[in-house]
Amino acid sequence: MEPTKRDGGDQPTAPPARWPWLAAIATAIFLLLFYWPTGEERAPTTPPVADSSSIQSLVPDRPLPLDECRLQWTPGPEGSSYRLTLATVDSRTLATWQGLDKPQHLIPKGVLLPVKGESFLWRVEVFPPEGDPHLSATFTTRLEDD
Repeated sequence: MEPTKRDGGDQPTAPPARWPWLAAIATAIFLLLFYWPTGEERAPTTPPVADSSSIQSLVPDRPLPLDECRLQWTPGPEGSSYRLTLATVDSRTLATWQGLDKPQHLIPKGVLLPVKGESFLWRVEVFPPEGDPHLSATFTTRLEDD
């Protein structure tokens, strides 16, 4: 293929097949110059959660009665609020209570009927007046058969 001439002049133009390659090279140079990693760390996308070992279960290590299932845990700093989440052993959420002002909660019998005589999982998130929230480990508690 012979180079084409523009406006009848003597200067040949590049064949059109080279333009995509030149555009790709220009794009690569642009990306390298403006998006090359700088080595700076990025801020975390979620707020940090404090060490879960600071929240411990205070529930006795025995099956609890269905109609008197009170979950208790170590308190957070004064003025903290709590979120309590209960789940089945296969991780289906049974209930969540938010804004609790004491480090304990009496679980309504109706919530526990699906796991009567079985174990269930629970965890607590502590929201101190200042600072980051604390998320507990997941605790397991068993209910009495009757």
